[in-house]
Amino acid sequence: MQTAPSIRTLGPAVSRRGRSGQRGAVSLAISLLLLLAMLMTAASAHRSLLHEQRASANQYRATQAHEAAEAGLEWAIARLNQPQPLNERCEADATAAQNPLRDRLLSPADGRPVAADSPALSAQAGCVRSGDRWACICPASGSPNLPPGNPDADLPQPAFRVQLEGLARPGLLRLTATGCTSAASSCSPSSGARASAQTQLQVLLGLMPGLSVAPQAALTVRGSIDAGPAALGVHNPDAASGGLTVHAGGSLIGTGLRLSTAAGGAAQASAVTHDDTLAALDADRLFAAFFGLDRGTWRRHPGVQAIACNSACGTALAHAIDSAGSNRLIAIDGDARIDGPLTLGS
Repeated sequence: MQTAPSIRTLGPAVSRRGRSGQRGAVSLAISLLLLLAMLMTAASAHRSLLHEQRASANQYRATQAHEAAEAGLEWAIARLNQPQPLNERCEADATAAQNPLRDRLLSPADGRPVAADSPALSAQAGCVRSGDRWACICPASGSPNLPPGNPDADLPQPAFRVQLEGLARPGLLRLTATGCTSAASSCSPSSGARASAQTQLQVLLGLMPGLSVAPQAALTVRGSIDAGPAALGVHNPDAASGGLTVHAGGSLIGTGLRLSTAAGGAAQASAVTHDDTLAALDADRLFAAFFGLDRGTWRRHPGVQAIACNSACGTALAHAIDSAGSNRLIAIDGDARIDGPLTLGS
């Protein structure tokens, strides 16, 4: 007896395999979409990171140039208060042929700017940071040719260039400082290159007068004056000041006095003595009344030149006046023992 062959239906099996293949295709598409999203996220993050790195580098260079410009301002102000002549390396040198930095721009006679056609108006100076120190150049005129620094050094090598201009108002200066990220750039115009970052700062400076209030008399003394038989000459031909020769809180004694006042005035009437208000001032108040500062603060001013008068110091005083140029801030330590003949003041 033969068994009839079994009959199987193939339809459902084929249908199950089709659905399995569809699920695989959908999984592959989702995986590709997720991979694409991850790549786009990574690319966006990388781009943002590069942007932040560039912004950080630019900010670093800009800050470096700004701080170099600020260093230039402070350096130039310190040099302006330095009465000694400067050499090519901007160092104080009594044998240097160049004048102090301030005297290149202002007339030593009256503090006014020098003639407009003078090369001193273009006088500049500059420094570059090399290692742990600044290397500076102070040419007699024109732009400084700054040294390139040490190319093998890993430390930053910022530079600055300063320029001083005298303005129309007497005693007023415009100081311009240009800070750069390197010396071989705009801080050294002869190089022809430009810095990756550059900052320029300007300030107005005023020259502090030696006296905040000028005395009316050529000689002002809190106490008495006793010249004895010495030939003491006191002269004041300035009619605007009243032509006063002597202003004393006490008496004026001397057999060899020579007083001269403004034209048309009487010499003896030019001396004012026994001023009780002047005599009542102590030494510190008298000093502050004319100099605007107490003696200790004024004495510490970097432009003040001190002279020791342990013995006669007339020669030292005359030399200090002749060598001080436009800076005639002189402090005498001790009593002023002066041998004549000697002319003091203007």
